[in-house]
Amino acid sequence: YIVAEYFEKYGFVYTGNTPDVLESSNDKSLFKKILTKKGISTPEYKICRSSRGLENWNIFPSIVKPSGEHSSEGITNDSVVENIEQLKKAVDLILERYKCPALVEKFIDGCELFMSVIGNENEVEVLPFWLADYKNFNDLSLRTYSYNSKWQPNSDEYEKVIIRKPYDGEFSQDTINIINCEVTKAFRALNSKGFVRFDVRMDSGIPYILDFNPNSDITSECEITWCAQLAGYSYANLIIKICRLALDDYTNVTSPSLRGVLATKQSH
Repeated sequence: YIVAEYFEKYGFVYTGNTPDVLESSNDKSLFKKILTKKGISTPEYKICRSSRGLENWNIFPSIVKPSGEHSSEGITNDSVVENIEQLKKAVDLILERYKCPALVEKFIDGCELFMSVIGNENEVEVLPFWLADYKNFNDLSLRTYSYNSKWQPNSDEYEKVIIRKPYDGEFSQDTINIINCEVTKAFRALNSKGFVRFDVRMDSGIPYILDFNPNSDITSECEITWCAQLAGYSYANLIIKICRLALDDYTNVTSPSLRGVLATKQSH
């Protein structure tokens, strides 16, 4: 976000999200508060700065994450807990290792949907989704998109998690419309623009937003690129679309710092 602040300060046109959105995404508690306030579905949660007082938490299974990390950092085989003793141990571990509050939330079993969105204030396009399928795991603690699942090629999690497109007919059009509507509301509520990925799980037909990833990975082999391909975008056309969105933002002069730069240019 500091780099984006410099881009704004000196009047550069840049792709992706604004500095305040990028900075706020580093605090999962803030993201959860905004969604809850706006009535957008996200799992029930608690922010813990200590393991004391957790006896009143009665939602199990739950998952415990660092509130200040991305890329599944801190999500391990011990993150999914099924009783108070496991919960306290997991919270203490997060507090000690990551020096940030622990986010405790209801664990929703099932596939994890990668919902990629490109857009700005004027337009929002929710791309067709890919998903992580955990059918190869009987152990609940392994049914997460953990650090090992993403980054450790020799791990059991990495080898057995299935990243795939939905099967034909796996989700009805009505269900897809509901998911897209909820993701669009979240995109707007979080003041997003450019490109974003939301991680979503379904429970009783309701899409619950687990995480918010502004300026997510955008290499030629990643979730947003795969989703864009399903929508008919080549990799080049996806990048061109994101650049066009950035140029539209500059033309609309929505940023205070860009307004100042533009006014200076016009005066000369």
